[in-house]
Amino acid sequence: MNRKTLLGLAVASGLLFLAHREEVSAYATTGVQWNVASANFSVNPNFTGASSGTPTQQIDEIREAASAWTNQAQIPFAFNYAGTTANATVAYDGTNSVYFSNTDGNGALAIAYWWSVNNVTQQFDIVFYGRHGLTNFAWSKNPNAGEFDIRSVATHEFGHVLGLNHSASASATMAPIILPGSTALRTLEADDVNGARSLYGVATPTISAIYPESGASVGGTLVTLSGSWFTSNLTSVTVGGIPAIDVTVVNTDTLTFITPPAVTSGPVDVAVSCNGLGTCAASGFRYEELSVSDTVAQGSVVPVNFHVPQYSGAPYQACVSLLGGGDTQLGDWLDAADKRSLPVAIDDVFVWSVTSRTPTWFTNFYGNLDGAGNADGFFAVPSHPAISGVTFRMALCVFDADAVSGIGLVSNGATVTVQ
Repeated sequence: MNRKTLLGLAVASGLLFLAHREEVSAYATTGVQWNVASANFSVNPNFTGASSGTPTQQIDEIREAASAWTNQAQIPFAFNYAGTTANATVAYDGTNSVYFSNTDGNGALAIAYWWSVNNVTQQFDIVFYGRHGLTNFAWSKNPNAGEFDIRSVATHEFGHVLGLNHSASASATMAPIILPGSTALRTLEADDVNGARSLYGVATPTISAIYPESGASVGGTLVTLSGSWFTSNLTSVTVGGIPAIDVTVVNTDTLTFITPPAVTSGPVDVAVSCNGLGTCAASGFRYEELSVSDTVAQGSVVPVNFHVPQYSGAPYQACVSLLGGGDTQLGDWLDAADKRSLPVAIDDVFVWSVTSRTPTWFTNFYGNLDGAGNADGFFAVPSHPAISGVTFRMALCVFDADAVSGIGLVSNGATVTVQ
């Protein structure tokens, strides 16, 4: 069993001590580390004193400390919270425990204990102590000048459990001293990051799935990304090069965001950056040029939105067919060199939707996009039993005289089912 301690100094002596300890790179390792990607830990939230917070608040402080190394150092290792424990004794018992002991730490505020086999960590316990001699330690989640910060000290101790020894850099989280009232150890310094990465390397985020894979070009789609090593520190997401809105890291494997309005419709890249390390899903999301509800009620008037920002002011034509007729190959009807497919069939509904120029079921399905590339059409759903359950397909063409077949863009296809 090994152990490392953290000392607390009075403010006056601490300032004198720290004044001569700055070094650029001074991390040290214990020679022991994990050979797995994560380790579970449990917390006994038994700190005493009102300033230490409720049991839930104590747990939150320790969880934040544990996650600091993954989030701030961007290493491929994570401490995972596994619930509470009643453990309050250092023991090699198969449980990684963090708890408070109202006993004398012999000068130490806290001690990290760990067990290893062939320099591979097997288990750890972290103990916060209540006093040194006649001096009682006051623990707090928001310390004043006479209290010690639970989160700062826990962050330091989890660093030992990773395999870091005390650092000679006085500003590092792994320096062996903390001042009462200080929360500085919550934030890793470059020395701490370099030390952690020397042991575990760097975790580059990856993207494995995007859901949904498409949404309206006007933005506002809630998207979930699945992957690995998403961290809450300095995480950014861009969609088509535009910063996403409300990026939320759920855990290291999942994050969510809201799409911004598109600059260009169609397929766009989705890129994630965490602590300056990035990954990209090429054409991972499609901004749909045509958006409409997938189910509609009889007798309703349903908006159909057209949004093609790269074709502001251009003429457009929307078209509709019944589901089941297959796509239409533009090369069969227009320029033989055109290999694109129009995601509707040529049937009576199609002919009606593109040739009628008086208000029908389909209003404003032709015209010119406005200066922002927008137009609004309407589907007036009739009330008739025979139409219940019928599914229509809709698509949009934007005209460009310089493009093949005179069509600059063929949109996504959308389906609408009448209830």
